[in-house]
Amino acid sequence: MRHPNIVEFYGFEEDSSFYKIYMEFMEEGSVSTLLENFGPLTESVAMNYIWQILKALCYLHFKGIIHRDIKGGNILVKSNGTVKIGDVGSAKILTQ
Repeated sequence: MRHPNIVEFYGFEEDSSFYKIYMEFMEEGSVSTLLENFGPLTESVAMNYIWQILKALCYLHFKGIIHRDIKGGNILVKSNGTVKIGDVGSAKILTQ
């Protein structure tokens, strides 16, 4: 899955006691963390974030994938204001 509003996954490793997942670094953390640290988003910032999330969800749905765990902790923010959906571990591929 490659979309500007979905966190990029680079790969993983497994050693004797750990799984290591490599993914895109999101400097500002999650929307949940931003809300805890700075309080409510302004209306314009919230609308911008929602628009980006909707574009990512439309992409996933077009590909037949349902995320199933959209929440502030799974919406990650870059320092330039880009938001991306992360944690697709509970996603489900739709079947006919």
